[in-house]
Amino acid sequence: MNNESILFIAIMFFIVSISTIACVFFYINKFYNFIKTDKTLTRHIIDFNSYMAVLQYHMDKAYLIIYKDRVMIYSIDGYKITDEQFEEIAKDFVILTLKLLGENLSSELANLYTEDALYINITEYFDSKLENDQIRKASVDSLMETPVAPE
Repeated sequence: MNNESILFIAIMFFIVSISTIACVFFYINKFYNFIKTDKTLTRHIIDFNSYMAVLQYHMDKAYLIIYKDRVMIYSIDGYKITDEQFEEIAKDFVILTLKLLGENLSSELANLYTEDALYINITEYFDSKLENDQIRKASVDSLMETPVAPE
C-alpha cells in the first residue's frame, strides 16, 4: 500500500469515528430530553391538585378584580353583558389571570394543558362565574317584583 491509500483510510476512519461519536451524543441527548420531559409530566400529574389550587386561587382573585371594574355595573342594573363585551372582558380576564400567575407558573400550566386548552379552561371558569352572578340575579328578581305604576 502506498502512502496515499493509507492517508485516505486514516481520513475515512477519522470521519466515521467523528460521525459515530456525534450520533451517540445526539441519541444520548434525545434520551435525556425524553427522560426529563417524562419526569416533568410525572411531576405535573403527581402535583395536579396543587397546580389546580394555585390556578383556582389566581382565577378567583382575577375574577374579583375584573368583576369590580368591568361587570358589577351591569349586575347592579340587572343588564346582561353583550357577546362583544363578554369576549373583551373574558380576554382581559385571561390576561390578568396569567399575569397574576407569573411567567413560570403560566409556563408550567401551559405545559400541562397546552396554551389553547389553558385559555379555554380559564375562559370557561369566567363564563360559569358570570352565569352564577348572584348580584345580577337579585337585581333582576327585585326588578320583576316591583309593581309597574300606570301612567
